[in-house]
Amino acid sequence: MQKAGDLMSSDIMSPALVRFHEKDVFPSLELILNNLEQDFQKNLGDMKKLYLECFKGICLNTGKKQENDQIRIGFLIFHLLRTRILTHDYTYAVMVYDKDWYLNEGIRVGEADFSFIYKHYEELWKKLEWESKKYIGQINGADIEGIMLKLLNPFHQYVTELMRCSLMEALETSEYTALDREKHFEIQTGEYFELCDLVHMEDQEKDLKERRHRLEESKGQSCCFQDFRNLDLNRQSYCGRDLRYADFRKSSMEEIQLRNCLLIGALLKRAI
Repeated sequence: MQKAGDLMSSDIMSPALVRFHEKDVFPSLELILNNLEQDFQKNLGDMKKLYLECFKGICLNTGKKQENDQIRIGFLIFHLLRTRILTHDYTYAVMVYDKDWYLNEGIRVGEADFSFIYKHYEELWKKLEWESKKYIGQINGADIEGIMLKLLNPFHQYVTELMRCSLMEALETSEYTALDREKHFEIQTGEYFELCDLVHMEDQEKDLKERRHRLEESKGQSCCFQDFRNLDLNRQSYCGRDLRYADFRKSSMEEIQLRNCLLIGALLKRAI
């Protein structure tokens, strides 16, 4: 949830805008996010189907680009673009980059329409536009746009969560497995050339011994999203570790001890 201080402290606001935030923005935001959470939980299956069809199409487009340009991809990033948000367009631009993404331009491989999530954001926008009329000329359209841009993050986090919830199915599609990926490969989502949310990571640059050592010496969140595939972890104890979204597929895990571990989103399919 967006905190009131996060939205108000950075600006010197008029008394009308202060009242607007307190009386209208924050109560409306809380209501809309509650509705979004209920919608997300109730219709997650349908949302995943929409996203997975889009994901497969993006992978197909990427494969065609690879055939023509002989590129290996190091990053697949779903970019939220504020310029689109301002036009009420809730599609993310999807780009692939090589291993030096911060030096080289990406290649557009598709669009991802998340309007089924952002319909709640649109509802909030319309509600605030309506409520602002009570302030008779003290709050204008530019004020509403500025407020809405500051409220993007909690809605984007549902996009991130949807991508993570769909990860197992996405990684096993033939369209994805056919891609020519770098040994270190990441799927991310976030704003263009900003720090993005990590959705998935493959790290074959590190050998099996290095990856197992990371698991054994883990501290804090150092093992979240990490690649622990194809390891022999039989009869090992890793109790109390944060293993959220870690990938253990095809690892041998007979009699492993994982008491009190955080395993939300961990990929365990076909672990032995």
